[in-house]
Amino acid sequence: MKTLLIVITSLCFATLAIAAEKEDKHGPKGGELLDAKPQQVEFILDDHQASIALYDAAMNPVPAGEQTAVLWVEAEGKRTKIEFEKQGDLLVAKQPLPEESGDRVMLQIKSAPDAKLQSFKIHLHHDEHGHDNHNH
Repeated sequence: MKTLLIVITSLCFATLAIAAEKEDKHGPKGGELLDAKPQQVEFILDDHQASIALYDAAMNPVPAGEQTAVLWVEAEGKRTKIEFEKQGDLLVAKQPLPEESGDRVMLQIKSAPDAKLQSFKIHLHHDEHGHDNHNH
């Protein structure tokens, strides 16, 4: 019986550790933090407008350089490709996300033209009125 209690307790702690790892990590601007080695990428969504801030391993801001990004959004049964452009130190979407965008989007980013493409699924949170609530 004592062994069973120890096993159950161990499983509970393991489950909590896994759940903690899967929680969204947030960056300095309140957006979702993504590990896009060799840098950290913060996906920021404000009123359907997406932007990306970049950081080094120590979370110091890094200006947008050769990085490229594309966001794939599914809305009303069709996929929309949204490209990003440099604006100051950020990469900013060239167009807002569609009003009827779903809860999930796919961000694809390259740190340099010859770098491997990295893809991230991002879960958007909408309030009861359908407004973006990603950064809360």
